[in-house]
Amino acid sequence: MAVHYATCLGFAYDSPTVEFPVRTGPGTTFDLAPFKISKGTTNLEVLDVQPDVQNTMSDLGRVYNWFKLKFPNGQIGWMRGHVIGIVGDFTTYGYGVLNELKHEYTLTRGPIPVATPAAATPAAQPAAPSATPQAVETAKTQQETQKELAKAAAAQQTAAPAQPAAQPAGQPAPQPAPQPAPTLQGAWQPIRPTTPAIARIKLQSAAKIRNMPTTSGSSVLVTIPRDSTVKIVQVGPDSGGMYHRWFKVEANGQVGWVREDLVSVEGDGESLGLPWDLYPAPMANRWWVRGWNMPPQLDPNAIGGQHDGWDFGAATGEPILAGPAGGLVVKTVDCLKCTPDRPNTPAHGLGLGNPAVFQDPGWGFGYGTYVIVGYSHDKLPNSTKAALAQRGYPGGSIFVMYAHLQRRMVNEGQQLAPNQQIGTCGNTGNSEATHLHLEIRASASDRFTGWAEIRRGVMDPVVLFSR
Repeated sequence: MAVHYATCLGFAYDSPTVEFPVRTGPGTTFDLAPFKISKGTTNLEVLDVQPDVQNTMSDLGRVYNWFKLKFPNGQIGWMRGHVIGIVGDFTTYGYGVLNELKHEYTLTRGPIPVATPAAATPAAQPAAPSATPQAVETAKTQQETQKELAKAAAAQQTAAPAQPAAQPAGQPAPQPAPQPAPTLQGAWQPIRPTTPAIARIKLQSAAKIRNMPTTSGSSVLVTIPRDSTVKIVQVGPDSGGMYHRWFKVEANGQVGWVREDLVSVEGDGESLGLPWDLYPAPMANRWWVRGWNMPPQLDPNAIGGQHDGWDFGAATGEPILAGPAGGLVVKTVDCLKCTPDRPNTPAHGLGLGNPAVFQDPGWGFGYGTYVIVGYSHDKLPNSTKAALAQRGYPGGSIFVMYAHLQRRMVNEGQQLAPNQQIGTCGNTGNSEATHLHLEIRASASDRFTGWAEIRRGVMDPVVLFSR
């Protein structure tokens, strides 16, 4: 059996606490051990992992897990997982494979693999001792909790490919068996719509239909509320020279113009030059907040100036989904300075856009908690492939960042199923309200070399996503 080791990381946020208690069982109802463990202690041998016997839940809405550990002093005791870090192959305990040290507090525990039972021998076996009522109740609670965790993990498909287990310091790690590269599940085949294109209003309140395709010097003809649909009759450029395109639409008996980024397109718009095969927006319940705004067509009047992606508003906890052809998780980052009561920089007195935040890995470089998913060329819509070729990336891939998450639900190296949930919408990092920052970067290769390394490939997400 592989030996698993943990590290005492302390709390997943700034805290002066550097020593942590040890208990005699998996819950705060058990007695305290006569010693504590200091933050930074490594090589804690993991003997078992069990859910809290009282089903005590963390502020992330999950039952705490407790780690039975063998400590450097040779004694054995239990510590709650919210101060424990793990790395390596923890599939045995339901965490899958972790390629870097992670706080257990941020992880979703999955099902525990069931070993194949050995063949029974004819020799008589000694009778098992009778369980005490307390032990029976504890086992029952643990079984119920494990069932719930297993259901959630199965639905989210959080299993990751096997990797070598973490090794204690001073001991050479065994050479892992070669692992096959993640395989593709087949090219995506979108179904062409049978209805003409319409525009659905995606602002939180309402959109203004104008008499000209520009916000400069135009007048408002009519206001259309959120989720209303209007017929698209023409697509044209911004008459003021800005980056945005405009849709000429029929609304409430009037014909006017609405800016493209304020609506989502549904139906077949190929005759208007609008692709019909794009990925759907990654959240079902959303509203438009902010769009792409980059030189040389930078709109000086846009909110916040230059912006590398899209921002979707949503309720905290709204599910965020991967693309309809699946993908490969190439990077995950948990915001270590984000806490449930103070998840973002303004709450810590730093304010939006503080330059120090963008250099700080504790803030996820401003992105908070985020996931980057790679979509290889054969998973992309034909319209996206054509756009990539036109921009100098024939056969290229797209990497998508989903940022400011409340929490992530996938691990690095994980092959995703179509439309799999990868996290929940949040307000972490350089943020002042719950939203998803969606940013894409193209690369000539499907091998992820780093987010900064593919900076030149940043593109308007309209290349891949509908709004």
